[in-house]
This record gives sequence, structure tokens and C-alpha cells, in this order.
Amino acid sequence: MEKNIYKLLQKQVKSNPRHVYLDSIDNVKFTLEELHNFVLKFNNYLEKKKIKKQEKIFVVFENSSLLTLLFYGITCSQRIFVPINPSAGPEEIKYIYKKIQPNLIILDNQFKSKFSKKLKNKIINIKNHNSFIKKIFNENQSLIKSVRNTNIAEILFTSGSTGKPKAIVLTNESMMSNLYGIYKKIKFEHKQNYLAITPVYHNNGQFIPTLIPLLTFGKTTPADSLTSIANFWSLIKMKNIHYSSVMVTHINYLYFFRKRIRHSLKALFCGGAKLDINIQKKFF
Repeated sequence: MEKNIYKLLQKQVKSNPRHVYLDSIDNVKFTLEELHNFVLKFNNYLEKKKIKKQEKIFVVFENSSLLTLLFYGITCSQRIFVPINPSAGPEEIKYIYKKIQPNLIILDNQFKSKFSKKLKNKIINIKNHNSFIKKIFNENQSLIKSVRNTNIAEILFTSGSTGKPKAIVLTNESMMSNLYGIYKKIKFEHKQNYLAITPVYHNNGQFIPTLIPLLTFGKTTPADSLTSIANFWSLIKMKNIHYSSVMVTHINYLYFFRKRIRHSLKALFCGGAKLDINIQKKFF
């Protein structure tokens, strides 16, 4: 069992570098080798920005291929991934910012108004995802050395439904332990297709639809969590999806606006709240 995400990525790249791992909605594809190259080039980009290992990076995006790439780029290079729900209000973001004191903020241009202009020197404002990805691929590679399993990989924040948002600190080792635990319990088939509609800023979007396909030579398709549920069955058919991870609200929506279609799904994984047993049975 690998003890950090970067070691797992290295292992999978060595085994099958040309395997298509990331397949975007608009059919832009990234092989494992290209994902690894992005990680090494992004490491160089962060070094040029003077962001040291174990320094914190705020990331504010809706679910997308770029958010998935940043998840790997930050965690694998031993910086700390701090994803923020872009739906959070300015006061909530201000609270989290004061608590974390990030060294860098990478955000989608549409969310720039949520941050004070005083922070502009810390902010990388991305107006075009594809242009930024191309920019990173034009960087030189910088090798990643001395990966420590006990290093913090990310800090996730709870929704704050019972008070202020709470910080959950996950190390490389704890993330991998969770990943292998899920894999051993559920016994996923290899070389399957995953739809990531729960966002990567939530652990529901990280493990099953994002990390499990890395472990099993699957393919992940990130989709905007705000619109993908309305297009759920179309996406399932378009990408021949076998697995996806959803929230209770998704199941409720899919049940009440149900369609009868032929599909490739083998399982849906649901979490985040209690699923009403009657809805569950009717959905099945």
C-alpha cells in the first residue's frame, strides 16, 4: 500500500503511462503521464512563486478538470490543499482565511469579489482554465523529493451547519489509508468510468470519483456540481459511466424527476446525510 498520493501516481504512471485518466466534458483528455507532467511543472510554478512545502494554498473553483489537476498538483508537491466551497459567503470565507492564513489563493475569476482587494498580491486570478493549464505545461519540470507520509495533504472545512466551519486536517498517510479502506471494502472493478459530480472541495468528490480511478486505472470525468445533476443521465450515457458518488439531494432529485433510460451504471454511492429508506427503495 502506497502511503502518499504522489507515490501512487508515480507507480501508476510507471505501469501504464498512456492510460487516459481524466476525460473532461468537452473531451479534453489527460493521460497518467500528462497528469504526472502537470504535477512536476506545477511544482516548478509554485517554487517560482516562493511557495514552500507545507505552505497553504486556498483554491476556489467549481468542479472542473482544472480543479482536479490543482488537487493533484498541490497535494503531490507537498503543499497543503485548502479547497473552499465557492458558494460560501464573504463572511464565511473571511473566517476561514483568518483561521488558515494561506500563503497563496488560486481562484476562478468569477469569485474574485469574495476576497478583499488588499489580498491581490496573494491571488492568482484565472479567467480561462485552458489557458492556465497550457501555461503550466509550458513550465519546466521540477522533481519532487523527500515526500513525507506524515505531511499534511489538505485541510477541509465542514459546512458550518452547527456553528462555525471546522477544519479537518488530513495527512498523506490518512488519505491513503481511507482510499485503500474504501477499495478493499467495495472491491471496485478495474478500468471503469467515473462521474465526479460531487465537488473536489468535498471529500465525497475526492475519494470515489477521483482517487479510486487513479488506483484502479479508471477514468474520471469532473462535472460542474451546479448543473450536472440536471444533465445526470445525459452525462452517464455520453461518457459510459459505471460509478458515481452523490449526495442525498441528488437522489431525491433523480427520483422525483425520474426518466426511464438504458444506462451503464453499476453503483451510486451516497453520503452527507441520511437517505430516506422509502426514497431509496423507490429509486432502486
